[in-house]
Amino acid sequence: MTLLEIRKKFIELSGRYDLVSNTSTWLDNGANFFINSGQNFLDRLVETPETKASVFLPLAVGTYSVMFQLRCRAILEVWANNTTTRVLLEKCTLKEMKEYYDGLVSEITAGVPLYYCPANLRALETTVKTSLGTFLNYTHTESDKKYNYRGLIIAPVVDESYVIEVIGNFYQNSLSDDTQENYWTLETPELLLKAALYQLEVFYRNSEGAKDWLNALQFEIAELDKDMIEELICDIDDMKG
Repeated sequence: MTLLEIRKKFIELSGRYDLVSNTSTWLDNGANFFINSGQNFLDRLVETPETKASVFLPLAVGTYSVMFQLRCRAILEVWANNTTTRVLLEKCTLKEMKEYYDGLVSEITAGVPLYYCPANLRALETTVKTSLGTFLNYTHTESDKKYNYRGLIIAPVVDESYVIEVIGNFYQNSLSDDTQENYWTLETPELLLKAALYQLEVFYRNSEGAKDWLNALQFEIAELDKDMIEELICDIDDMKG
């Protein structure tokens, strides 16, 4: 189903015709908010074949940070690829990174990337940040308005160009275009509708209605989760050795 089809059915099931402009064009007048809220709720509740995704980011010679603006819930793995090989980077904390690479960036011997840590992007004041030299760190100011960005610090400073692959759990793209489709609208549209109806009840503080929808959701999600577990454990072989 497309977003438009989902929205029509949502209006019919909820009886909230005020959430579209009219029943001729079915233009959004608030319905999309509950549909997207329901989708986000499902993304947090259960893992699907579309939960994990990769982002590929360029890392230029002599640099050590990457940033991306995508709906990432959790970073799971980071790989560095060049023209000949790829390396799985070891995760460390920002504190560990700063303690190990405690000198100026200009004094760090460039080489193959080995470590990564999530960057603490938010900085309230950065005027004097590099007044005494540039150290291994990465931040943005409040005026940059990059609240929905994720960033990584890669170490050491790279000695050649790399492509950084970030593997993680991501939200599905928000639904905004009437022709748009995604995993939930195509594979389990009925589950998406129930999640949207649940969110509607929650926002309008109908606790009994919300409880009923949540019970219905949990039963179907449990069945969906069984499918993922079945796939994960099926014919697992040890590739090592």
